[in-house]
Amino acid sequence: MSARRINGIKWAKQLAARPGCIPENRRPTGARAQGLLYEKDLEKGLATRFERGAWWEFEDREGKGFCQTDFWAGAKEWVIILEVKLSWCEEAEDQLFGLYCPVLSKALGVPWKRLLPVVVCRNLARGLDRPIKSTLQEALRAVRENDNWITGAPVWHHVGGVPMLRADGL
Repeated sequence: MSARRINGIKWAKQLAARPGCIPENRRPTGARAQGLLYEKDLEKGLATRFERGAWWEFEDREGKGFCQTDFWAGAKEWVIILEVKLSWCEEAEDQLFGLYCPVLSKALGVPWKRLLPVVVCRNLARGLDRPIKSTLQEALRAVRENDNWITGAPVWHHVGGVPMLRADGL
């Protein structure tokens, strides 16, 4: 499945709910159902700091579009964007860099250098050449310390269950 890529974004904004023109998904089965359970476990640990499933509307050279982030949060001067996959895949980075980063940057008026995109997954790919971190804090630190993060997002290798975040923030 090929994700929409932004081409010359004109404007973007967050929506209060799913757009009426987007149908509800059928009850997921198989790997999709497992992935959603994994995402719900993450939500239990991230809920007070992150917004899950936010809808965004935008317009670029290709016309009007909509997208839904897995998790996002504004933390002081940073905007954190988490793309969750049960197993690491290139599609996660395509969505982060080609869609979510430009949309949130435009909608929130935040420059790209203040975005912290992270792929969250349980299963890693053999030979994965991205920074792989065992905590969200370590993954965010890896994004902030790497000036060339657009070549690949750090991976938070969360093996499952409810993540425990530090009380002093991210």
